[in-house]
Amino acid sequence: MHEALLPSTLREFQTELAGRLVLHDEPGAEVKILRERYGFTQEFLGRLVGLRRESLSRIESNAVGLSLDFVQRFARVMTLAKGVREQLAYAEARGNAPDERHLDMLAMTLRIEPEAKEEIVLASMVSYERKRRETLAGVARPATSRDPSHGSVAGMDKGISSVR
Repeated sequence: MHEALLPSTLREFQTELAGRLVLHDEPGAEVKILRERYGFTQEFLGRLVGLRRESLSRIESNAVGLSLDFVQRFARVMTLAKGVREQLAYAEARGNAPDERHLDMLAMTLRIEPEAKEEIVLASMVSYERKRRETLAGVARPATSRDPSHGSVAGMDKGISSVR
């Protein structure tokens, strides 16, 4: 299978990510930001891309450069993680369960082994749910009586922006 079979949003994400990593002055910082955003530990991500935790740490600190093989593997893993999150949001909005066939097709298209796919899906689901809870907690937090915007829409906007 080929990446052309990916939904356009994921294909664009993967291409943009790979380009950023290749062109960035400090690509390791970008790797670390994305790894943390998707809730992956260095050990977990290292296993998925075929590196030891220590090697990934050196990449993140920009002590070593990125190989083309690493960029490709990393972009595939992050693309699947993003695809899982998108599928979860889509299913949640419609009151459905995530479509496992869609996730299987994404993993096959990205050439990710079934065992690794299961790990990525599980980790992505956990991080999605954690982020969802944090966001909802920020929105649901009532304004205090000392807050001049108490009860106003502006007060809600303030709560939402602090989560981002």
